[in-house]
Amino acid sequence: MAQIGQTRPLPDHITRGLETAEDHSFLQKRALELRARLRYTELDAAARLAIQLELAEILLTLDEGPKAYAAAREALDASLMQERYESAVQACLFMYRSEQQHSISALGQGLWLAVACPIDPELSLEMLRALIEETPADSDGAAVAAMLGYFLMEMRAPEDNQERLVFLARQLVAEVAERHRGITDDESISIWAQMHELDDVDQLLERMAVIIDAITEVWWFDRDALRARFAAKDADGGNDPDPS
Repeated sequence: MAQIGQTRPLPDHITRGLETAEDHSFLQKRALELRARLRYTELDAAARLAIQLELAEILLTLDEGPKAYAAAREALDASLMQERYESAVQACLFMYRSEQQHSISALGQGLWLAVACPIDPELSLEMLRALIEETPADSDGAAVAAMLGYFLMEMRAPEDNQERLVFLARQLVAEVAERHRGITDDESISIWAQMHELDDVDQLLERMAVIIDAITEVWWFDRDALRARFAAKDADGGNDPDPS
């Protein structure tokens, strides 16, 4: 059993769906245990955040959307307070997956953080894939998300994992190019990217900023304040992308 505050990914067979009554019972008991820890146990901020995220994931797997959203929303606030931006993006992803009233706004804010902060690049790619899932097949927004994902993997993926992540990003670009214009070969994809001005990172960031603003009806954090915080931590200015 996990120690207080220790979170862990749910088993693959459970996250794919509740295949047995035992799976469902296990997750229900785990959710009760986590709620009890949050209510009755003295926890430091990091431990509480880890439990909130695990609880949100479990509730999401149990198809308890409103409760999953509420748990993830608390985790988002805690993550931002603690400057744990990867956890904040994970919380936004859970809120988006819960399919509640402001889930699309959660996606927009998670995307902003995933691009503005050098978090786990695979999580950034997952957020961009979520945006693609939300867009029509012929949407330029999907193309922007896919190509931005490719550039982010090239820039941010750690050396020991770069080949795999760049490959995944290329696959995503190929999927979007096929559904966008019905093209599949590398040469046509390259021409497609140039025709739609998808080969310029600065332009991609500007277009992503427009998309994020369009889908985010409410903001739960001050982007200007976060930019100032990032700048203070990165005195030389850095070279990481920043969706304005």
